[in-house]
Amino acid sequence: TIEKRYNLRSKDTGIVAGSYDMASVVCSVPVSYFGSKRGSSKARWLGVGMLIMGVGSFVFALPHFVSPAYDGSSKESFRHNSSTITCSPEASISETCDMVPDGGLSKFRHIFVMAQVLHGVGATPLYTLGVTFL
Repeated sequence: TIEKRYNLRSKDTGIVAGSYDMASVVCSVPVSYFGSKRGSSKARWLGVGMLIMGVGSFVFALPHFVSPAYDGSSKESFRHNSSTITCSPEASISETCDMVPDGGLSKFRHIFVMAQVLHGVGATPLYTLGVTFL
């Protein structure tokens, strides 16, 4: 999951998911008003919205291409502050485990939020104008 891959907390993934809805709510009134005015092309509004959603999809995929390769080894990992504690499966409880820094991958949460905002802005014409256009 994105949460495990990029060392995000559940709060961060909730913000990422909620940013789509917030952007949709903020944009719904202006898009509905300007998109339904006389002389306004609903098809153009829908096309621009789909273009914005496409850009949002590319932005959402961007961290996958710019971050280091994911190593999903069989070691058990536990989050501890800003580091990850990795222990071998054979390790006893009394042994100390290696501290591995998280690599700063949690910084990608801002990119995910921006991508979801673009998705929300782009989907607004689909929900508000798309039904009347059909």
